[in-house]
Amino acid sequence: MIEDAVVGARKGSAFAGLFETAAKGCSVYVLGPDLAARGIGEKDLIQDAKLVDYGGFVELVTSHDRTQAWL
Repeated sequence: MIEDAVVGARKGSAFAGLFETAAKGCSVYVLGPDLAARGIGEKDLIQDAKLVDYGGFVELVTSHDRTQAWL
């Protein structure tokens, strides 16, 4: 999750249920700098959220054939 989408990875968000369902079938990553820019801390994240920095984000994008930036 990037940009404003990171808000959906916050505990108790309107998207928390969807996030938890998605995380059962795949890994869901959240860009740490985008969280920080919105004042959200790591402790505020849903348990299955995987936090990455910019280097981790680049690694994910370059090591996978497809990314879903629009979800």
